[in-house]
Amino acid sequence: MNQPNIASLHTLRRYSKYFNMNFALRLTLLSLIGIFGFITNSNAQCAAGYTTTISGLGVLFTNQATGSYNYIEYDYGDGDFDANISSPAHTYDDPGIYIACQFIMDTMNFNCFDEYCDTLYLGGATCMAAFDPYLDGLDLEVYNESLGDYDSLWYDYGDGNGSNSANPTHSYSANGYYTICLSLYSNDTLCDSTCYEVYADDTPCDAAFSYSDDDLTVDFTDESTGNYNAVYWDFGDGFGTSEDFDPTYTYFTGGTYEVCLVMYDSVNFSCDDETCKFVTVEDGGGGGGGCDADYKYTENQLELTFTNLSTGGLINTWDFGDGSGIGFEENPVHTFAAPGTYEVCVTTLSPFPFCTDTYCEFIDVKEYTCEPTFTYSFNATNAYTFVNTTIIGNVTSVLWDFGDGNTSAFPQPSYTYNAPGTYNVCLITYDEGNECGKTCQSISVYPLSVETAVSSTDFKLIPNPNHGRFALKLPTQLESKTLEVRILDLGGRLVYSAQIEAENGRVPFRLNLATGAYIMQISGEDIPVVTKRVLIE
Repeated sequence: MNQPNIASLHTLRRYSKYFNMNFALRLTLLSLIGIFGFITNSNAQCAAGYTTTISGLGVLFTNQATGSYNYIEYDYGDGDFDANISSPAHTYDDPGIYIACQFIMDTMNFNCFDEYCDTLYLGGATCMAAFDPYLDGLDLEVYNESLGDYDSLWYDYGDGNGSNSANPTHSYSANGYYTICLSLYSNDTLCDSTCYEVYADDTPCDAAFSYSDDDLTVDFTDESTGNYNAVYWDFGDGFGTSEDFDPTYTYFTGGTYEVCLVMYDSVNFSCDDETCKFVTVEDGGGGGGGCDADYKYTENQLELTFTNLSTGGLINTWDFGDGSGIGFEENPVHTFAAPGTYEVCVTTLSPFPFCTDTYCEFIDVKEYTCEPTFTYSFNATNAYTFVNTTIIGNVTSVLWDFGDGNTSAFPQPSYTYNAPGTYNVCLITYDEGNECGKTCQSISVYPLSVETAVSSTDFKLIPNPNHGRFALKLPTQLESKTLEVRILDLGGRLVYSAQIEAENGRVPFRLNLATGAYIMQISGEDIPVVTKRVLIE
């Protein structure tokens, strides 16, 4: 059996408890930087740093980092991480001592990275007991990871023996479960303790693997033996790792790499071993990577909602073209300070295989001064009449978009659709040739044989205007149907929603709404969405 690297196994177990995608990405980025030499001085362009405000188990981290970075991450030391939040607040589950670290980096130009860590004492903790046990058969090695102020310690091995050494060794006499406890003392007073249950087993534990390659792509097969349940692969190129038992890995370039496999028991720590082989791969296919940046968006005046359509990258950054800085959200919602034309760019990047791509689009951001509204009705031949009911804003002309590719500039157009379906009808208003407002409604066009077809003129609001108490009178053919009613303010925000059934053709409403104009939407099965204007005094 090859002798394992005890220190590396000890470190692996320590960090495997807290391993997540952010941490893996950070290691990958750091390795990529080191391999390609993007940065020669970690503090060349930026410096990490933070201050803390502590209240009980809650900590507010205030960012003090400086320099040209666009990625920030916090490792709170308890297994939780946050990325791309400048000054986060975090609540710890338990009192204790934690090492919290901030990591910053420039992912665009790779001209800086830095890390800052500090020790936090929470909930009155003065010391925190922690250790890592390592078992090789019946032989135990213990690594002390305790923090804080203490002047003595005691290990209880669970078999009647113990030690006051910081990193002791011990041999058990038989296979079995043992509870190892570490107690810390300050001036002969216990300040903290912790225990691990381990399983000592002298069954041989041997790491082994085989592989087959196809150009830059290598298939690895775990052939280890023993009582183990986890593996860790290091592919030898500085940043490729895996926790799969039989991984497939593609190298970026050809060469000879030392691949190492660590196999271990992550529950009882009764089995650990490591083996390494030199693997040679050659160029001729595979490798590389493909990043494709893209996005789409919807607009609500100065507020735009972006949907990221990028593929191939692990990191996505946004530049909204208004000087607001770099954004890291996957699908951001951004509010511009003023109307204008902005070049909005999304960049996607993959550290390995390395690729990057940027997509930009000029967007005309508008701020409306009009609040357009409209109603519509239709007759037995499916001829729709649209009526502009806008009362807010100076409207000098309009443009109707019927949702099927046709438009009209008439103030009150009539239009007949060629086919049944659902159409998004929009009214765009203009003030002396400048677009000042836009609103849209989804309407359903039904075949002429549908007997339940209705329009907004078939519904009556009594009284209207009102003080929030009114009745909705339904057309006769809908008196036995369940309908959905939604009420929105003129900004499009939903203020009321309910399912209704008519009593004698009338539905009473008692609403507590602010004074103003609202839009009521009425819909149901096989019924087009119709709208009514509600005026609250």
